[in-house]
Amino acid sequence: MSTDPAWLIERVARSQAELDRSLDGVREPVLRAPSTLPGWSRAHVLAHLVGNATAMSEMFEGYAGGRDVTQYGGSPELREADIQSLSALTVGELTARVRDSGARCLAAYRGMPDWSGSLQWLSGRRPAPAGPISRWREIEIHRIDLDLGYSVADWSAEFVDFHLARELPRLTARAPHQAVPDLPPAQLLGWLVGRGAPGLPPLPPWG
Repeated sequence: MSTDPAWLIERVARSQAELDRSLDGVREPVLRAPSTLPGWSRAHVLAHLVGNATAMSEMFEGYAGGRDVTQYGGSPELREADIQSLSALTVGELTARVRDSGARCLAAYRGMPDWSGSLQWLSGRRPAPAGPISRWREIEIHRIDLDLGYSVADWSAEFVDFHLARELPRLTARAPHQAVPDLPPAQLLGWLVGRGAPGLPPLPPWG
């Protein structure tokens, strides 16, 4: 399971490009329709992706400039307020923000002077390579939440292999008595990250 930053950044770039292409031609009614996430429209999901990319950019640009910048300004409330504000943008404005923030995030990763340090997430300090790892995951999982025809079956084998190797060992801590269902790898990963098929055993919230 590679954590080479260049390898990870290339995977983020591919996922971002595919996300951008999937938004071509999206119209306002589609944007306002519900996503698969309770209480969120598709606009809310895209707004979250914009906020995530922006927060990543600020953190990694700060690191490159010798500053320690906390994700989302250290405030879950600010994160939520940004999602609500961004979700009100028009379809053209919001899809442009998805593309621009994604490009800025990639530029911030590529501008890193070194990857040996750590950065401050809301949940605590994490090593720098956690940035592209989590961004790759965010894009791929939330593309499913958009409910625009993308599913776990569309995940690449390398995405599934990489993240399944990270998530499966965590199951014991999350649900100590839960047996692992006999599922194809992509469906198993979907279950572990809260995007499993109906009828599968419920798991504690994933994050």
